[in-house]
Amino acid sequence: MIITGNTNLIPHNLYSGRMMNAEEFTVRRGDWYCVIPKNSETDGASIPKIFQFIWKPFDKDYGWKALCHDLWCGQFVDRIYVYNNKGDKRKLTWKEAAVWFRDLMKHEDSNNKLTRRLFYQAIMVKKRIGQKK
Repeated sequence: MIITGNTNLIPHNLYSGRMMNAEEFTVRRGDWYCVIPKNSETDGASIPKIFQFIWKPFDKDYGWKALCHDLWCGQFVDRIYVYNNKGDKRKLTWKEAAVWFRDLMKHEDSNNKLTRRLFYQAIMVKKRIGQKK
């Protein structure tokens, strides 16, 4: 994965419990890339409260990665497109979004292997439980 631009998050407002990115940035995976628009919102990583003493929802290592996943899955807005150099565009499936997120978690080796696996498996379990409703 290649990340271009500033991925820092800033508070959206005091009452929403959400953060947003102050600047646009680009995520590239292979031949495909997406532009994460400025002021995109996230509620952070969906970490159960019991584990938030270990992992914070807006941690600098994975808060912006949660933002990307939210946009690829359409958490607060319609899912964003990914593009290739040929001019093709498409939206990621939820499984593709989970794989892109997993690869982001490996980016710059910022997260240990246990954290990466737990976050990826949490996405997979949450989606599967949500599909059964």
